[in-house]
Amino acid sequence: MSAVLSKLRGESFSDEEGSDYITEPKSERLPALPTDPYAAAIDSDVLQLGSIVETQERFDPCMDDLLGKGMLLAGSQGTGKSNIIGLVARSAGQIGMPFLIIDFKGEFYTLTDVVPNGIVAGHPDASDQFSGGFFPLTSENTAELAQILMEGPFQVILDVPSYNGDNDEVAAVIANLLHALMDWSKDIKRQGGDPWPCLVITDEAHNFLPERKPLSALVMQRPDESFGSMTKAYSRMANTGRSFGYTLLLATQRLPNIAKWSIANLQTKVILAHAEKNDLNACEVETGGLVDKEVIKRLQQGTGVVMGFTHDPIIVHFDKQLARHVSVTPKVAHLKKQFSHSRSQQQDISKFMSTKYQSSLAVNEYVNTPVEPVNDRECPVNIHEGEETINDQNTPKFTPEQSAEVLKAYGILLKSGQAPTRNALRIWLYENVSKAWNTSQKNYDVFKAICDEYGL
Repeated sequence: MSAVLSKLRGESFSDEEGSDYITEPKSERLPALPTDPYAAAIDSDVLQLGSIVETQERFDPCMDDLLGKGMLLAGSQGTGKSNIIGLVARSAGQIGMPFLIIDFKGEFYTLTDVVPNGIVAGHPDASDQFSGGFFPLTSENTAELAQILMEGPFQVILDVPSYNGDNDEVAAVIANLLHALMDWSKDIKRQGGDPWPCLVITDEAHNFLPERKPLSALVMQRPDESFGSMTKAYSRMANTGRSFGYTLLLATQRLPNIAKWSIANLQTKVILAHAEKNDLNACEVETGGLVDKEVIKRLQQGTGVVMGFTHDPIIVHFDKQLARHVSVTPKVAHLKKQFSHSRSQQQDISKFMSTKYQSSLAVNEYVNTPVEPVNDRECPVNIHEGEETINDQNTPKFTPEQSAEVLKAYGILLKSGQAPTRNALRIWLYENVSKAWNTSQKNYDVFKAICDEYGL
């Protein structure tokens, strides 16, 4: 274990299996970044969130006021959930606190740049996708990561997309890792020690803890087993994790879709804007009716209702996190900039596709009318990229003469449509028309002669 910790802290060497856990050495407490307007708060163990809308006063509650209570973070897409997770993670990292972020969309790896000992954990095959510290995580080595996370301490981003859709493995990894964290703290207690605090943050939590399995975006081969294992692990941490130092933060964009039991004990809540009726109704329930649905509906991006830190709900405008934000919706301006050099090419393609459609209409009835072959040599075939041809009873059948007529009809129409280039049309004709007739040299010569005759 000490060797692994050394690797993660920056001493470059490999273990017996050749695994690489190398990261840049970092200090125990990261200094304030030059662009951080609230750098003075770093040494005061606070949760740096933002400012109160009504008074413009800073709202930076004590971190201890979050620990053991848990947090529900709810907001529709694009309202600022990821930003708030970044703020919470940055604040925890600045005071040297370990945390685990279960990253559903693969967007939080940039947090490793703004916390002291940030590493990414993911599928072993994804190690070359991330710079800095990486832990190749499987369902078998979760106990090792749990010990590293707590004893480093490290701030770990579990990258779910790195498992390439093997969601049963994802479920096993998450369940085993949560149990391993609980077991680590239990062992510390049995040895007479006191475990220290750790945040466990789950983004898009409704996918891991759905009210009903079909509401999750995780497609499982063994849904009952996989969802059951995650439910047991989260339930254990939610019900007894407080005394072992663990604080859950569950973020969701669909409150009605997340299991009600999983958010029942979360005492601090951040409610961002919602628009759907069911979501607004669920928000009203979660705020105990203290916040009107119309208020929630009218919240601006980056602004939310915060409950649990103060006696009454307050509306907070949240700071912008310092880590690079990668979860953004691409805009039209970026599209135009990216492809401005190929605008003329796009116009050619547009003409080409339009011509193809018109041509298809013109000869569709003729092409799709089966005819009796004259002899075996004139039977049509499907083409398989140079492999031996295979007869297909469903393929339209043409004699060489009929094939020539089809090509002639296409040639005239395509030429009149002013399609872009000869090569493009020749390739398209060969791929879409010649599949219906024999690829012998004789027929190819006919095809070539017709292309040449009509300037294709």
